[in-house]
Amino acid sequence: MMFNKNTLHSKINLFILIIILLIITIGFWLAISIFFSIYENEMTRMVSTGIIELEEIVINDNEKWLLSFSDNLADPDNRLLNKTDPTSNQALHQYISHANNNALEFVKVTYSDGSSYEEIFTDPSILKLASQNTVTPVTEPYFWIDGDAELGLHLFCRYPLTDSKQTPADTLLMGLNLADQDTVDYIKNTAALEATIFAGNTRIATSIIKNDEAQVGTTLDPTIADMVLDLKRPYTGKAEILDDPYLVTYAPIINGRDEVVGALFVGKSIVSIYTVLNQIVLYITVLGLILLLFFYVFSNRWLRINITNPIRWVADTMEMISQGEYKALENMPVAKYKEVEMLQTTMYDMVNELVTSKKNLETAAYIDSITGLPNRVALYKKYQNTPVDDNKNTLTLVFYIDVDNLKYINNLFGHSVGDILLQQVGTILKYLLRDSSSFEVYRIAGDEFAVCKIGLHKTEEISFLAKSIIKEFEQPITIGEHIISVSVSIGVSRNELCRKTKCISCTDGCKDNLEKLLKKAELAMNQVKMNGKNNFMIFDPSMNEVIQRKASLQQDLKKALNLRLLEIYYQPKFDLTSNRYDGFEALVRWNHPERGFVPPP
Repeated sequence: MMFNKNTLHSKINLFILIIILLIITIGFWLAISIFFSIYENEMTRMVSTGIIELEEIVINDNEKWLLSFSDNLADPDNRLLNKTDPTSNQALHQYISHANNNALEFVKVTYSDGSSYEEIFTDPSILKLASQNTVTPVTEPYFWIDGDAELGLHLFCRYPLTDSKQTPADTLLMGLNLADQDTVDYIKNTAALEATIFAGNTRIATSIIKNDEAQVGTTLDPTIADMVLDLKRPYTGKAEILDDPYLVTYAPIINGRDEVVGALFVGKSIVSIYTVLNQIVLYITVLGLILLLFFYVFSNRWLRINITNPIRWVADTMEMISQGEYKALENMPVAKYKEVEMLQTTMYDMVNELVTSKKNLETAAYIDSITGLPNRVALYKKYQNTPVDDNKNTLTLVFYIDVDNLKYINNLFGHSVGDILLQQVGTILKYLLRDSSSFEVYRIAGDEFAVCKIGLHKTEEISFLAKSIIKEFEQPITIGEHIISVSVSIGVSRNELCRKTKCISCTDGCKDNLEKLLKKAELAMNQVKMNGKNNFMIFDPSMNEVIQRKASLQQDLKKALNLRLLEIYYQPKFDLTSNRYDGFEALVRWNHPERGFVPPP
């Protein structure tokens, strides 16, 4: 027998067995307690973070949207709120319809003479509710939240409209529905947390589902309602939600009259974890007793040879893999038991999946999905930090290539044809440069490509390559049943190689990094566009001056419009047939105070 009370050996075995049983039992309960303590702390942190995210989406993001909507609406350049303009109401209606995000409930403009313009997309009682708040802001928009279980929860904004002297004149009033089911569903899908928006003590938008029914219309637990709605305090902790245990966070929503009109809720159900806990306790207790008696019979040597060593190899290998040493899998020992073999096989498959995923991520990050060419990220990764005096790897030449009229092609033939066209453009560029390893092709934007070269280059090489590219696109490209004529505009920027101490005087010709080269090449390309497209141009410093002069002229023209400095000249039209004047042409001319008469472009 295993336990013989007449032998010292049996007593020692019994003593060791009892000690191990106590250690396992105490350790088991301690581990369970620590696990659930950590679990509850983590869940509490998650719901606390979740309520902040919900408040940001429900309140702050909607306030930003209303403010942006109002700023554009009140922009005097848009003339949307100019009542004297006979087309302003139509333009205002079009703007509101275009900008409406389906949550906008009404827009009301009250003019200083008592007249108003309004558009209502919901129950008129919502506008009546908003009108009860008579706070009139002077210079800044005024936001407040109001509602109840019957009307729902709404964000209102009263936006002051000022005249040219910044004196309040008209008022813009808007309302936005906050009870958005998509918002609570977003929290559930992204954070795995239940979310609810309350109006009063009633759920008006919730992700909680019980008995296959959404719990919209159900009410807040009275105990929680007393604290959150009556005492206006947030609450974080455990609570019963529709008879199920949750870890929750509530935040009250207070209106401009310091009244609680609703609340936000984020929670995590802990029903499943308690169910699992009970099952674990039962199964582990029974299994622990059986395994304790079973493994007690066998020697440490068997455990070390058959279990401990293979598992230790897995642990050591995983540690090496975490440090990027994937070759450790090559020395995987042969497992003698199915469980260890499954562990090793699972680990092997997992590592292969990690390697594959890593390669896919790198491909997605650095390769353009349409053309298969390296993208802008790959370009910057390779050249952004390259020293300008590293002649061997210095980027010295950039061709900035823009496909002319791609937007027109997309509108005419569809974006699928446009994507195929971009693929063929990339193929053509790679084919032209197939024999030159120092050139690389990138797709850096929607219709823009870059050809980059490192090392030495000649001036005639620039012209030859640019003309070759332009000539290659003289032939129409056939895509399915469509024959498309394509041209490209090319801007070129260049760097000289740095001679370091051999330079007699530094010209800064080798000090352009990737960012500067791209900018200069783009400027040259834009100059080609302005000159009629389908050509190339090498960057010249005078281009900066032209752009600066054009920008200055545009600013001066805006001032001239505001100051009414433009002049109208009437030019008679003479009919040679009837030998008389039959009309006039009205010509606008600009007499610039410094430049004199500025001719039309």
